[in-house]
Amino acid sequence: LTGVVQGSGRINLNANATLRAGGSFELDDDGLEIAWGRDRVRVVWETSGAEDIPLGVYLIAAPSVAYTATSRRTRSVALVDKLTIPSEQAITKTLTVPAGANVIQAATNALALTGETGVIVTDSDRVLSAPQTWTPGTSILAVVNDLLAIAGYWSLWTDAQGRFQITPYVDPTSRPIAYEFAAGATSIHKPDWTLTSELAGVPNRVIVTSREDEAGAYFTATAEDTSPDSPTGYPARGRWIDHIEEGVETADQAALNAYTARRLTEVTSQAESFEQVKHALIPGLWYNQAVAFQSHDVSARATVTTMDIPLAVGAEVTAGWRRIS
Repeated sequence: LTGVVQGSGRINLNANATLRAGGSFELDDDGLEIAWGRDRVRVVWETSGAEDIPLGVYLIAAPSVAYTATSRRTRSVALVDKLTIPSEQAITKTLTVPAGANVIQAATNALALTGETGVIVTDSDRVLSAPQTWTPGTSILAVVNDLLAIAGYWSLWTDAQGRFQITPYVDPTSRPIAYEFAAGATSIHKPDWTLTSELAGVPNRVIVTSREDEAGAYFTATAEDTSPDSPTGYPARGRWIDHIEEGVETADQAALNAYTARRLTEVTSQAESFEQVKHALIPGLWYNQAVAFQSHDVSARATVTTMDIPLAVGAEVTAGWRRIS
């Protein structure tokens, strides 16, 4: 794409948002022929002598145009997550997936209603224990994510190459370390950052009960924070603070176990977090990945929750991480 104003762009990633990726840039509009409703923009960070770093594929929108005295036109272009496509398209008639249907195949079929390709799917043999029904007007994204939750998968997400991903949820403590940040002569992060703690009322146990099937049977699962390093875990408090959910849809006991472990992670996600961590752009680093961090007197593991990436030479990423341990 020609005409992009140098240094004007940025990419924003947020693991906790429904639409997790987005951004913006300024464009000198000198009569470029752009199909704003259909064209896509692929963002790539190019560095001489090093590998290119993909930063996603986006829908585009141009909400404003600025004119100068010389009739120069500059557009403020918004980059919109591809998850917008299934989010904005709804089913037009009642959709029912019967008991016994493969959950991941049903989710893949629902996503295919958008006509989108470029989908990476990790298959599963999990099947629905009870029929699932959605009414007209339900977004395709909601249908897909409901099914993925039943299977113990991540909600639908897009990777740095712009592909839709349907993948099993992985507990933060089991995720491989994508990068190790360490202080010293070769450090790529700034020494200034903030560690925040929001401990009051944070649960350390999650108890979940599934919806009963046609025979009245149901599953239960419990996830407990017993880590001696956790500031909100049982060892630190000496008591349980429970978060309870009932009537959860699930495929089987293993899927409910995965869901419950995930909910424990989510309800404790703000217990301790690193904020305003500034570092160089790292190839392949994306939201929800795990990192190791050693700086000052802190040694920790964390997951990436936010990344603000200025698209300018020499710019630094400003990141937010949730502490695991």
